[in-house]
Amino acid sequence: MKTFLFSIFAITLLASFSVQAQTWCASSNCEWSTSDSALEFTDSLTNESDGILHENWPVYSWSIAIFDSDKFDDLMGNVYYFKNFIANRVREICVAKRTEWGFTDMATCDSARTYIRNSYLHKYTGSTMDEALTDTFWTVDEDNWFSYASFNAKSEAYVQDGTKRVYVTEDFWHQERLVRGNGCEMDHLPIVVDLDEMTITFISSELFD
Repeated sequence: MKTFLFSIFAITLLASFSVQAQTWCASSNCEWSTSDSALEFTDSLTNESDGILHENWPVYSWSIAIFDSDKFDDLMGNVYYFKNFIANRVREICVAKRTEWGFTDMATCDSARTYIRNSYLHKYTGSTMDEALTDTFWTVDEDNWFSYASFNAKSEAYVQDGTKRVYVTEDFWHQERLVRGNGCEMDHLPIVVDLDEMTITFISSELFD
């Protein structure tokens, strides 16, 4: 009986987190914006002067800004709330991209949200963050990887500047969700939280080999 009651409580609690995360941005606590650090990172990868990825390997990022520091602390302090929050934001990106591509069926966006909610969210801090981010790109072209070290230097410059956390949802399907899917996509979904900016950035990429 106690186990049954606990299960009911857990289901109710998770449903509450889900609803809160879905409506949270509607209360003007956050909006889609830009992250200066994320833009500097993507530019460092692709710019013509010292970038290491060519035009056949575009990198995409979407950042959401949080305006209230107390709300941001609440969000970062509860893993269930945070997972549901990012799951809903990924669905929003997916819907926007599929609309841009001319699709009307958004079932795969719902599936993306459900997958993130139900998946383990790997968290990296300190010296492990740069390799965690680099690894998400390495899986795109691991058979023909030109320089793990040079890419990791870019990742390190990004995530070790200021105060950040890196999260990874493994085995996330990017095709026709975050990228059009005509190339080789990432196997995982990296998410970078900038605690100084109070931004959350989602990163995706595909290689046209």
